[in-house]
Amino acid sequence: RPGMPSLQMRAFQLDQLCQTYLPKLRVHLKRSGLAPTQLAAQWYLTLFAYVVDASWLPALFDAIFRDGWKAVHRIALALLAVVRDDLLNMKPDACGKYLRDRDRLKEAASER
Repeated sequence: RPGMPSLQMRAFQLDQLCQTYLPKLRVHLKRSGLAPTQLAAQWYLTLFAYVVDASWLPALFDAIFRDGWKAVHRIALALLAVVRDDLLNMKPDACGKYLRDRDRLKEAASER
């Protein structure tokens, strides 16, 4: 089976968690064509180092090493919740660009 099946499974889990906890945002992201696999690839493969300030990483890594995937999913949901209002107020096609903009995400997360 090509690709990274474990990443695909984790992306599916993130999608299901978004459906439960952030349903409006999930629908909005789906309209933009942004699949959870894209977020999972960028965020999960770097353990969020790509999208958060470096000063946060020790605490995030502690949580991840202590709680495993539960912590990874919680961090992803927290990041999405922090930028939810920004994303919901954007045109769907702008959401992907926003979520790939490392500096904007860091700034939004740090402000809240």
